[in-house]
Amino acid sequence: KARPALLGYLLECPPAYREAGDLFAFGTPSNPLNLWGDDTDALRPNLDARCEHIRKKLHAVFAATPARMFTASAHFPFVLTEGQLEWLTAAEIENRWTTGARGKIVVGVGAVGQPRDGDWRAGYVEVMEDDVLWHRVPYEIEATVRAFTRNLELPRAFAERLRRGI
Repeated sequence: KARPALLGYLLECPPAYREAGDLFAFGTPSNPLNLWGDDTDALRPNLDARCEHIRKKLHAVFAATPARMFTASAHFPFVLTEGQLEWLTAAEIENRWTTGARGKIVVGVGAVGQPRDGDWRAGYVEVMEDDVLWHRVPYEIEATVRAFTRNLELPRAFAERLRRGI
């Protein structure tokens, strides 16, 4: 359970943040707080962008997106390009994307916890003027799993997922 002070702080945070034409949100422009609903369920890299239903949702995401949007909701490191609605994993692009004049992108920043790409390490992005770099950081996974199962009222399977990165 979240401590009241922490929960209060989180509730005071804005659901999305804009800076220099970039949008940072957990979900999408229309649903910044979560992944499940409206157009937000389209931001899952395992979905086929050729499906008309998904294409419509992705077009809605890009219509409301500035040049770059950063999302954490997928728990997966990726870049999604507007023009061809193409998913590229961070690994496929060697953990670097140069935006330049390529059009709008949605960036999956990865996950500090509960990654979904098979890599248990914490992930984050470094955002520079025209570049996005994905990084991974190892941490004491077994200590985290022990603390997770001992102190939180969450299913044990969540702790096991930490080890496998799924």
